[in-house]
Amino acid sequence: MSEHHTMRQVREVLRLKHSLNRSEREIAVAVGIAHGTVGEYVRRARKIGLRWEAAEKMSDGEVEAKLFHQLGRNEPAARAPIDLHWVHMELRRAGVTLELLWTEYQQAVADGGSGVRPYQYSQFCERYRVYKKVFSLVMRQTHRAGEKAFIDFSGKKPRIFERETGAWIEVELFVMVLGASNYTYAEAVRTQQVADFVGATVRGLEYFGAVSEILVPDQLKSAVSRADRNDPEINATYAEMAQHYGTAIVPARPRKPKDKAKVEGGVLIAQRWILACLRNRRFFTIEELNAAIWELLEKLNTRPFQKLDGCRRSAFEALDRPEMKPLPAHRYEIGSWKLGVGVNLDHHLEYDHRHYSVPSELITAKVDVRATATMIEVWRDSLRVTSHERSYGPKGTAVTKPEHRPRSHREWGEWPPERLVGWAQTKGPKTGEVAKAILEQGPHPESGRRACLGLMRMGERYGSDRLEAACGRALAIGNPKLRSVEAILKNGLEKIALVEEVASNAITHENIRGGDYFDRCELELSSEDEANIEARYLEEERQSIIHDSEMKPKPLAPTARREDEVTQGMSTTGIVVAESMAWDVVRSSASRALPEMIQRLQALWARPVMPPRPRQTTGADGGAEDSTRIDSSGRCTTPIEQCEQGRLEVEHELSEGEQVCRAWMCACHRGEV
Repeated sequence: MSEHHTMRQVREVLRLKHSLNRSEREIAVAVGIAHGTVGEYVRRARKIGLRWEAAEKMSDGEVEAKLFHQLGRNEPAARAPIDLHWVHMELRRAGVTLELLWTEYQQAVADGGSGVRPYQYSQFCERYRVYKKVFSLVMRQTHRAGEKAFIDFSGKKPRIFERETGAWIEVELFVMVLGASNYTYAEAVRTQQVADFVGATVRGLEYFGAVSEILVPDQLKSAVSRADRNDPEINATYAEMAQHYGTAIVPARPRKPKDKAKVEGGVLIAQRWILACLRNRRFFTIEELNAAIWELLEKLNTRPFQKLDGCRRSAFEALDRPEMKPLPAHRYEIGSWKLGVGVNLDHHLEYDHRHYSVPSELITAKVDVRATATMIEVWRDSLRVTSHERSYGPKGTAVTKPEHRPRSHREWGEWPPERLVGWAQTKGPKTGEVAKAILEQGPHPESGRRACLGLMRMGERYGSDRLEAACGRALAIGNPKLRSVEAILKNGLEKIALVEEVASNAITHENIRGGDYFDRCELELSSEDEANIEARYLEEERQSIIHDSEMKPKPLAPTARREDEVTQGMSTTGIVVAESMAWDVVRSSASRALPEMIQRLQALWARPVMPPRPRQTTGADGGAEDSTRIDSSGRCTTPIEQCEQGRLEVEHELSEGEQVCRAWMCACHRGEV
């Protein structure tokens, strides 16, 4: 019996012979072995007394041991064993192949000197294939309804056509599959960056209309900040999104696609039923591409299963949807974080050149800021401190919440002028009058606000009664100011009664001007006063001219010529003489320094008026007679003939300058100048 049959066939021969009492030919046809082989098995069993009743309770090995004395007699000759675990581990190394390992195995057997032959290459590979199947067993996963949603990107990428450059741009295909129903969501995104990845996940949950308990993504950078087989670190933004939707992130292990086999199959189906159907179409924007993808996605989810009843959508409605959590009221908005932002002394922090308030207790502290398109959130120690609506106003805009201000700042803004006066009147009418006077003293009511607030603090310190009394005293002395009230309260003067001052007798003395002097008004001068002032000024100028003339050398021209000029000038109302004198005064004055002229004018103003000196002549009786006539206003009324005659009589006694001044004074007193 050269052919080796299995123990199942041997046991079947014994059962048909002993239990059913069939002939050897019938048994040979039923089992499918030769007639002689059936007879050999029956003979061996009869020889050792083995019946089917006993063989039924034995294992195949025990039956074989009783029937066949030479176990494995049909096995090939012994071969050198293969360390299959060593082969499996070595294949993980780069560049190692089965052929290389078989060569090394043959060399090791030849060097061992055991005398056994090694396996040939075909048997070497076959035995490793069997070992690998046993070593890498696949666990069949059972997915509970509503528990997991698997996420992955497709290796095959869709493309869009750019009009400007005429180039094809590859984009990413995002795929999300639920575990129990295989309900699928797909869309095209620009990149695998955090913003695109988180946005696609949010839209996938909105497509499902519910949230699964666990999200199972791959360990890409957008989902995992630090990849690790056992304890990966989840990306902060992705973790925040999961917290917003009340779900958990459990990434698949690196290089273990079977951890997310559902989405691996979903990606393959999306490639075949979506991307392949769009291969001949051209899209210019990612929005056009997504519109086409979502149209085919509906067909995919409503396509009937091949071996199950219903479709993906019906399975989702029956299995996953009832067990999933509802979406939150507000959609998650992806935000950017700014860590370690300092709080300024005005209890505001700066973000994007705008200022946002925080509680005043956090002054100089470090906080974290999360900014979205519509909101600014402030976090500290993993707790949200406050939030503001994001401002897009001019740079430097401040957004402040009243409750963040210190108490003193809030009180400052809550006390307008009307309220300050109203509060002061509750303490007493005098206090109200002082507060009103303080607010009215400044250019604007706001300028007296601090003083009124100080008045409030003094009321808290000294009491309402003392404050009212102090304000009454400040009003009585005509000084309704904060410093006056404060001085009265500090010195206790509000307790002392006011004493009326008794008017004292006025002291009369020639050196005391009296109070009326300072209250006098400026009066308009009469023509007579103006004439007196002018005469006094001219007298002073006359003396100055006389003094200057004495200092000058005598002119070489004859005296008669000067006399003629003076006589002609006097006959023409003294105008020429006046002009000549004025010109002499100007020339003499121009040579003086300005301070000297000012001093002389001040001295001139202070001197009394000097009346003109009368001219005495000899009367009829031989006595002296005054030829000059003066009216009541002090003007000379003597006829000009007598003045000229008198001047000629005494001209020998006067110098040239004195003669000119005499003529000028006479003209002035007659009112001709």
